Amino acid sequence: MSALVGAVLVIADAAPRAYSVLQWRDVEYQKLRSIHAGYDQEFATNQFGPATITQVRDNEKFVERIYVRRDHFVQIVTDRDSGRIALYSVVSCESNFRPAFDADEGVVVVLQDLPLSRAASFNPETVFPAETVIEEPSLNSGRSLHYLAGNTSSTPEHYVESWPLSMASKNRAYFVGASALCLGVYQGGSSFVGHLEDAPADVKKFRDTIVASLYAESTEGGDLDNEGYLKELGAPIGVSSWDLPPSIAEPAHAD
Repeated sequence: MSALVGAVLVIADAAPRAYSVLQWRDVEYQKLRSIHAGYDQEFATNQFGPATITQVRDNEKFVERIYVRRDHFVQIVTDRDSGRIALYSVVSCESNFRPAFDADEGVVVVLQDLPLSRAASFNPETVFPAETVIEEPSLNSGRSLHYLAGNTSSTPEHYVESWPLSMASKNRAYFVGASALCLGVYQGGSSFVGHLEDAPADVKKFRDTIVASLYAESTEGGDLDNEGYLKELGAPIGVSSWDLPPSIAEPAHAD
């Protein structure tokens, strides 16, 4: 009997570890969805452990941590004084790794699922006030596009969209994009910075066909400079190949 009890205890102890191995995507999805800009860095460290790459950004006020994870990359930029996360981003280049994120006002963004033009959608489980009118196209209203073709050696390829802050945004700016890590060779039209309504036809076609592979949120606003860096942080939106050793960056371009 004691041997049987011992065997049962061993199985029970091994069960959580076996689940993590066999269902690792679900475990990782939960970790990624639990983190938000404004949280303590300690919370992220508890989820991911030590960073693969750590560097102080140009203004020396913020430190950037890059986590090279299985099938995806995580970028966290933290205020050195407060320890708060100022920028959180995730890049997935794998078609079977599709993390979901809770953005503004019941909006959910899923990577590697839909093209940029439809990557943000209302969570069907969100309870809105009775008088609220929900229109899916409204998620594109006021969308700002920041597309850089990367035609010069000094300008990184960069395709990011943001939407206006709302009363429910918790002072966060939200972004969705197509990471250059996943595109390999430039697949879009000309560079464009401005509102969606003013975008040329090739840019609109690009966002209608290229799947979203980048999600980000920031507590430091959404103003980007002409190289795609957040002005307040001196950091890019999402992990860049420039931040990764060639042995890590090149496989992401393989497709």
